[in-house]
Amino acid sequence: MSSISNSADFLRLLREDPEFRAEVRRELLTEELIELPEKFAAFVAQTRQEFSAIIARLERLENIVAGLVESSKRHEAALARLAETAERHEAALARLAETAERHEATLARHEAILAELVESSKRHEAILERLAETAERHEAILAELVESSKRHEAILERLAETAERHEAILAELVESSKRHEAILERLAETAERHEATLAKLVESSERHESDLARLAETAERHESDLARHEATMARLEKIIEWHDASIVRLDGSLGRLEGEQYERHVSRTLTGTVSRVIGLRRGRVVHSAAFGTSPEFHDQMDAIVEEDHITDEQWYELMNTDAILRARQGERTVYAVAEISLTVHEEDILRAEERAAILQQATGSTAYPIVIGGHIPQPQMAQADARNVHVINVQQRGQ
Repeated sequence: MSSISNSADFLRLLREDPEFRAEVRRELLTEELIELPEKFAAFVAQTRQEFSAIIARLERLENIVAGLVESSKRHEAALARLAETAERHEAALARLAETAERHEATLARHEAILAELVESSKRHEAILERLAETAERHEAILAELVESSKRHEAILERLAETAERHEAILAELVESSKRHEAILERLAETAERHEATLAKLVESSERHESDLARLAETAERHESDLARHEATMARLEKIIEWHDASIVRLDGSLGRLEGEQYERHVSRTLTGTVSRVIGLRRGRVVHSAAFGTSPEFHDQMDAIVEEDHITDEQWYELMNTDAILRARQGERTVYAVAEISLTVHEEDILRAEERAAILQQATGSTAYPIVIGGHIPQPQMAQADARNVHVINVQQRGQ
């Protein structure tokens, strides 16, 4: 194995030597983290079983309603509305199940949310079990059941709107995850397993026909417990609102991750990009938020702070810069101070201008303020031009 004299050698060995990387992983990671993939796979299998049980119970509820329609000929109009409501229930819950399946890839990076989803799934199962027990005790007090179904329709409309919002968010997640081939492969495998599960559910539903007939007879002998049913639906609505909040948090996390990946991508090509735009040569990145600060530049700035050319606060502000490039322009040494963002905002322009001024004060050399972004709105273009801040458009990788 090659000797390690600095952090660059360490990182190179970590990337190129699988045995060294495995040894470092064993030293740094706990047994719980190493076993995490297996535990997650077990959790996914458990979650899939729980969702299958939920879908089966919902199908039993739908068939119970259908049995009530057939057995209550004297209330045909009311039962027809109940059947339509049950169909909408099934469609909305199916969309909710599909949305939950598409969440699997994203939830891999959020162990805390997964733990909450496990508890949520358990609560779902308990709720649906109580719904099934309630359905077995129901007798067709059709007038009250029709009123209840109207309330259910409003709840399901909100569920449909929530599912549409989920689909819009997930569409953006799919666009972001196109670069993640491994995740897509797991999605494909999951879809195949779901198809097999659905086939089993179809077979199971055919075997349940006789049981549903007996359930319908039992439902006719019992009074409706609509108040308990409404409370259950209210709890279900709160759970869905909790899922909405989880999706928002998840979307925020993915946005931050995408921004970090974009910053790393730009930092790797920063020297050539900035040199072409400003007309520099022999450029070198001396500081990067993504890859760190060169020891030479760090020592140079320490000496400048010691000589009181800038304050400690200004030094800390300068170290928060996304990237700093040192290059030659003619016979002069110059700097480029870059702020990197997927979408350039006013704050990025002001930070670049302020931090370039600090570096110019510290070194006595010209420091060019630069903003780099994948999307630069027209107002920000005008603002940067007015402040003599250079603007560079660098598209995301894959666009």
